[in-house]
Amino acid sequence: SGWSGTRSDSNDGSLIQEYVVLEYRDGDVYVSLSHLDLITVLSPGAAEKVETLDVITGKSTFTQGTIRKRRARYMARLRVREKIRKQLVNLHGMYAQRTSVDRAPFEVDEEAERQFFSACEFSLTADQQEATRHIFHDMSERRSPMDRLLCGDVGIGKTEVAIRAAFRAVRAGKAV
Repeated sequence: SGWSGTRSDSNDGSLIQEYVVLEYRDGDVYVSLSHLDLITVLSPGAAEKVETLDVITGKSTFTQGTIRKRRARYMARLRVREKIRKQLVNLHGMYAQRTSVDRAPFEVDEEAERQFFSACEFSLTADQQEATRHIFHDMSERRSPMDRLLCGDVGIGKTEVAIRAAFRAVRAGKAV
């Protein structure tokens, strides 16, 4: 029993798959090169302790337990990859749907906004003014739904910017 080399195989002549061939007393096992992580090379000390590695159907707890654990980890990775793929497909579909939506831009009541902003306790910093300008542009100039995230450290003034955007939305008859 042991490793006897590699072998190439083709299903229909176009796709060639390479395998590592493991020989056992009761048959050969072909392991795809993409699954080599399922094979463990035993150190000489560990190999001496395992007696039944020469048969595929051996009941060795060492090999059976190791293979089961590796297979379980491999299957868990496959499940996670599939869930991530599905989420990406859903996210892509959602964004594609959002870009096809056409909405009327928010109406701007400059006088009401000026009065409201002057009544605000804090004046905006340069960064807050820039963020507000970008958000107002999205609300009043673009015809697609706004997709913007306002983030910053605690106490940086995100609420001041959000209140101004909420005021414009309410004045345009939208829910906040």
